[in-house]
Amino acid sequence: MNALVITPSKILPASSGAPIYTNGMLKYLKHLGYTTTLVNFYTDEDYSDEEMATLKDYVDDVQTCKLIFQNIKLNMSLRYANSIRKYTRRAMWRLLQDVKARTDFDLVVIDHLHMFEYANLFLDKKVLLHTHNVESNLWLELSQKETGLKKFLISRNYRLLAAYEAEAVLQADEVTAISDADATKLGEMTKNEKKVHVFHGYNKFELIKEETDVLSASHKILFIGDYSWYPNANAALFLIGEVMPILRTLDPQIQLFLVGKRPTEEMQNLAKDLKDVTVTGMVDSIDPYLKEADVFVNAVTEGSGLNIKMIEAMGKGIPLVSSEFGARGFTVADGREVLFYDTAANCAEKVMQLITDRQLALTLRNQARVYYEAFVEPSEEIREVFLNE
Repeated sequence: MNALVITPSKILPASSGAPIYTNGMLKYLKHLGYTTTLVNFYTDEDYSDEEMATLKDYVDDVQTCKLIFQNIKLNMSLRYANSIRKYTRRAMWRLLQDVKARTDFDLVVIDHLHMFEYANLFLDKKVLLHTHNVESNLWLELSQKETGLKKFLISRNYRLLAAYEAEAVLQADEVTAISDADATKLGEMTKNEKKVHVFHGYNKFELIKEETDVLSASHKILFIGDYSWYPNANAALFLIGEVMPILRTLDPQIQLFLVGKRPTEEMQNLAKDLKDVTVTGMVDSIDPYLKEADVFVNAVTEGSGLNIKMIEAMGKGIPLVSSEFGARGFTVADGREVLFYDTAANCAEKVMQLITDRQLALTLRNQARVYYEAFVEPSEEIREVFLNE
């Protein structure tokens, strides 16, 4: 069986939720016995030799195309939202036509709504739309935060995107969503004409933190994300500006590590004179940071979809403190797999509880790992969705 996966950007390094989810889907295709071709854009640099060697473990062919962003005026369209239009490029059309001419695919996976226009090349094939979020919801949230011309442009993008998204869900042969809430919303957009299946990914993470790592405190706390995504940037600002001032008074040894690509200027300015806050930018691997830290603090309080960082933290064995919103879509309980907080002071209190009580941290870590193992195991329904049967 041959599968083609079309995704908008590089999937390595997997240092944020979107590439982690895409990697999990590709590993599931490998598990099902597919020979897989991956096609994606890249912006600055293509895959390194090391990244390509990693991909070869579960992808058989990798084809890439450089994405050159155009002026926003050139992307204006009566049909397409700008966030979709910027990924429609002739070079990608030509690349996909070449790929199609060489291989007869049994399954075509459109990974992210942004790439769905290319499904038109494969109308005679089974097309699976692998969504990451309800994209139009994100733009609706953004529009509600803005005023003036910016609000108008974002609202326009939302309206076009919502219509395009509903059309794509109807057109695809199968659709997957990352959470029950997203699946319900996507179904409602089509007046429930299309069933949307929930797929949590297939990331079989190994434990990074062994028992001895958990029991010994380093006084380091961690948050990971792509900070060009505003919920992650806002979470980082909350940790730097509201939580760390409280933690310093409770634990002079405390250190905060903010790991991930595209840290904002506001983040960097806020952290630049603080010796106990480190903003790393892009890293080759987040595993050393997960191994070193005592607690992963999931401070996200807005956005949609499922928080993939939660899956990775539970799978790799780092104890969790989270906002309740950050754990949406998971049936985890306070004091069983995670400690929940509701204010900056309460967040600091829960962090200190885990740093000082490492036996509690170990118990939470072990129970979260058990939950994770069940959570990422695909159902028989999902198996049938991905198989061309």
